[in-house]
Amino acid sequence: MYTPKTSQSSESSKTKLGRPPRWTPEMDEELTRLRAANRTWEYISLAVGRSSSACADRYNTVLDPSLKTWTPGMIARMDQMVEEGVSWKDIANNLNAKIIACQHQWRTVGKGKLRVKGIAALPTTAAWSNMEMEVFWSSWIANGGAANWDLMTVDLGSRDAKEYRAGLRQLIMSTIMGAPGWAKLEIFNYVSEVTRAARSRAREEENKAFIDTQQDRSWTPAEHAALLKAVEKHGLFSGWSKIREQVKPHVTDDEVEAEYYRLNGVNDEVSEKPQDEIIAEASEKEGTWTEEEVVKLNLMLMKYSTLPVWTREAAKNKVKPSDEDYERLFQNTNPSDEDASITSGKGNTEGSNLSEWNSARTSRLRRLVAQQQQQSSISDQPIDWDWVADHIGPGFNANMCITHWHALPEGGSKLEPAKYWDQTDIEKLQLGIQKYGRSWINIQREYFPDRTTDSIRRKVSNVQNRRDKLAREQRKLVMKIKRTTDPNVDVEKHTHEGLKADPVYQLAMRMDVLMKAFDEATKARKKAEVQETADVKAQAAAAKAKAEEAKVKKHSKKKE
Repeated sequence: MYTPKTSQSSESSKTKLGRPPRWTPEMDEELTRLRAANRTWEYISLAVGRSSSACADRYNTVLDPSLKTWTPGMIARMDQMVEEGVSWKDIANNLNAKIIACQHQWRTVGKGKLRVKGIAALPTTAAWSNMEMEVFWSSWIANGGAANWDLMTVDLGSRDAKEYRAGLRQLIMSTIMGAPGWAKLEIFNYVSEVTRAARSRAREEENKAFIDTQQDRSWTPAEHAALLKAVEKHGLFSGWSKIREQVKPHVTDDEVEAEYYRLNGVNDEVSEKPQDEIIAEASEKEGTWTEEEVVKLNLMLMKYSTLPVWTREAAKNKVKPSDEDYERLFQNTNPSDEDASITSGKGNTEGSNLSEWNSARTSRLRRLVAQQQQQSSISDQPIDWDWVADHIGPGFNANMCITHWHALPEGGSKLEPAKYWDQTDIEKLQLGIQKYGRSWINIQREYFPDRTTDSIRRKVSNVQNRRDKLAREQRKLVMKIKRTTDPNVDVEKHTHEGLKADPVYQLAMRMDVLMKAFDEATKARKKAEVQETADVKAQAAAAKAKAEEAKVKKHSKKKE
């Protein structure tokens, strides 16, 4: 078994350019064995000591048993097609091979190993200077893959937009369409390198600009005075854009709004008291609202509500944007809005039942259920309907929320079953895999009618991912023992021994065995079907030949 080198030895074995060592027969053997065992590329990467992408490339181009054996004639045909400018897709189809395998053979065995390095060797690039090429690619990256010809003209001044467009088209068309295969690869590498460099410079410029703007975001006393004066002039219902343009144009509307509320004593600081104590203290207060409480309540409503709603209500009730009219505006708002009548003991009591569903509570139910579904997809936990009911409002319980959710048009469309995967479900899942393999739709129909195919697939994937994570952690411990205590320890064996008692590891390994057995049985069944079909055809052909022979004999007897 191949054992990857330690970090110290691997660093010393790298070349001067920092490249990893070449693939050895032991590494190839280990890679092939682990891939045959249906291991993930991340797991194989840890076992072999190379990156997951390198392992995948090595297997797909060299070690895959399904790859064809390359003959000198195939390599010659490939070289000829590359020189003629045939695309790699057509080359692969012509040779009945994979694209990545063709490229690998061309680079290592064919004429690709003699390719000229650097796009600068192309004669078509002579008309473009290095500075012009740099400006073009920078503009191409900055504009999301489109050339800003006017910006190039301003930056360089040596050409006009038409010349840039025509020159670039001639460069790319003559290079990519007419040049041999090595030129296509080299220009692709050149574009990739320039793109990475341009993106790196763009990130540095963004970070520098961010630091510069942060220095201009602090508020001075003069700006505070101008902010209060602008709010007094324009009011809170006219929008924060006018106030921002007048006071501090280089910040956002949200920052101006937050600074105004901070000056008025409204902040987002989280209380250190537990939520139960806050609710208990609030429930102890009874009677009518004081003027100070009403002002503070409406300031908070103004901050956390959608501005167009308040603008529409202000215009409808002809309310001026002043502190004295906030309570009247709030009381005159549509009574169907939740908790609207609690601001005054004289408010309209029709439709104010706290346990009735209205448009606002229905929208909140949709948001809460969507949030729970997203968390459920990550943690594999059921929806907490009690939590949803608590956030809908007083007077609601889990059954009311579930009933109303199912009555909605989209109700239950994405709802996962409110149950965990118990031991019975795990046993049924193993039976389904043994019978149907990875056909999740058949497993769902026969064993889990109350679950979705996505939940079944996700469960299997989660078990395998947990197994791989446990294996990585255990492998690190075994490697540490190998480096410090026992250099002859068998890493793979001790990793398996340390995890064989873990239930998740056992379940994942049983699933792998069942899937592998199903795949082998499927292959054997298909092979038997093919053989049976061939036998039937052979028997039919023999019977037909025998009938023809008998017919010929009968005809000859009649002639006699």
